[in-house]
Amino acid sequence: MEVLFTLIADRYERTSIVLSSNLPFSKWEQIFKDPMTTAAAIAWFTEVRYLRGRCPFCGPVDTPNGRSFVVHVGRKLFKCFRCNLGGNVLDLWSRYRKMELNDAATELCKLLHDHPTRKSRNQESQPPWTQI
Repeated sequence: MEVLFTLIADRYERTSIVLSSNLPFSKWEQIFKDPMTTAAAIAWFTEVRYLRGRCPFCGPVDTPNGRSFVVHVGRKLFKCFRCNLGGNVLDLWSRYRKMELNDAATELCKLLHDHPTRKSRNQESQPPWTQI
């Protein structure tokens, strides 16, 4: 089913696509015939792209689900459809922490630099046996 895979690949991250199937993911190899193609298609449809919730800036929403705040994970953007605030990660951090953009950037750099899973550039350039 190369035509379906090509259609999905062409529309990925450019436009919405709705696909309905009565087969569980475990049987999608019957459709695509190739395990790698099947895995790619399943990944595209199960990837978390949006996080929704209550806006931290304008408070509770009078809608049934109360979720006017959306974060687009892949693009690293946020938007509240109630108070109309939006922007990138740095804008979100700046508004949430109530600080200037420059101060927010400095704080994020410090947080990321001190993160235990990140290595400093000096550590990366040294041979592994010197880090013992």
